[in-house]
Parts: sequence; structure tokens; C-alpha cells
Amino acid sequence: MKAHKYWSLGALAAMIGTFYTGYKNMKTAHKYFACSSLLCMIMAIYSGHKMISGKSRKKKDPVSEEAHTVNHDAQILSDHEYHDTASLL
Repeated sequence: MKAHKYWSLGALAAMIGTFYTGYKNMKTAHKYFACSSLLCMIMAIYSGHKMISGKSRKKKDPVSEEAHTVNHDAQILSDHEYHDTASLL
């Protein structure tokens, strides 16, 4: 989250610099501000994508996880009942 915010603020500052240097007709400074603005925008998009896609992949389905736990508990109970009846014989 922090990286995305800082890349976005950097892109905004570079865009303001680009507009200002374009208005004042400073061609070399305008070129540097434009390139830095482009770099910051690419990094802001990348960090935002990473932030969004990282959260959606890590979520687990609680329903299937709960069903797995219930099936595992039932298996343990059935094994325990089997051992109890075997000891009676």
C-alpha cells in the first residue's frame, strides 16, 4: 500500500513538473520530467496490481476448509470406534 501511494505521488509531482517545464519552454527539463512521470506511472500501476491481485489469491474458501475439518473428525471417530470394538473381542 505504501509503495503504491508513493509512486502515485511521485507521478503527480513529475506531471506537474512536466506541465511547468512545457509551459516555460525548457525542452531538456521537460524531457526528464516526462520520462520520470512515465516511470512513476508504470511503477504505480504495477504496485497497485500487485496489491490487488495479492489479496485475492491468498483467500481460502472457508466452506470447503470447514467440510475438510468435519470429514477429518469423522474419520478419527470411526477409527476410534473400530479400535474399541476390536479390544472387546
